Amino acid sequence: MLKINHSFRTNIIDQTVLLHHSYRLRYNVYCIERRFLEAKAYPEAMETDLFDKYSIHFGALDREGNLAGAVRLVRPSAIGLPMWDACEIFPNELEQLRKISCAEVSRLAISRTYRRRSEDGLYGTDNTKDFENIARNNTDNERRQGPPLVLSLYIAVYQTAKRNGVTHLLAATEKSLQRLFRLYYFPFRPIGPEVDYFGPVTPYIMDLNELDYELERHDPFLIADFLDGLEPEFCQRT
Repeated sequence: MLKINHSFRTNIIDQTVLLHHSYRLRYNVYCIERRFLEAKAYPEAMETDLFDKYSIHFGALDREGNLAGAVRLVRPSAIGLPMWDACEIFPNELEQLRKISCAEVSRLAISRTYRRRSEDGLYGTDNTKDFENIARNNTDNERRQGPPLVLSLYIAVYQTAKRNGVTHLLAATEKSLQRLFRLYYFPFRPIGPEVDYFGPVTPYIMDLNELDYELERHDPFLIADFLDGLEPEFCQRT
């Protein structure tokens, strides 16, 4: 187990039955609800691709053990990263990517049950008013209700990336998700133009050292969440 807040347990779910549950969740979100992918291409109602075997998979479980959300961290391999096939990367950024250790956050899916309202979109983040109230409230009472589900998954990704020597996270995300990340001081920056990839998304990169610095400066509660359970040798900026 990587992370617990008041609502969810976020675990690595590789080699568990929950991995198949995450594939079904992805199918429901990407094929049925959003129709980004053709449902008929997945007759077993599980959305998978070639990158899954090169990924570390995460699931957020509610108090009853139900899968509330899932995401994967795709490690570089001979087939590259999902972003390379879908996004244009600025030439100067490509040069820099060759010099760093990066992995891609991909296939983020949140169960419809855990989106706050129907208009909140794919990740439950289109309406950020409630999230902003939590993010900017530094009292233990309300702030400690726990971070949004998406953020809980990213905390698990962060810790696993640190343990595996990954220094930068890549993600192709919608504007709504980036609005949430900005509330939490995530220093994502674009490395290419917006493209149509499961809807309009932009390729971004985030330096984990910069994330540590921004959280230490702005949010002592949240940096404590990120570091909770992480071994001391991975808590220092390199």
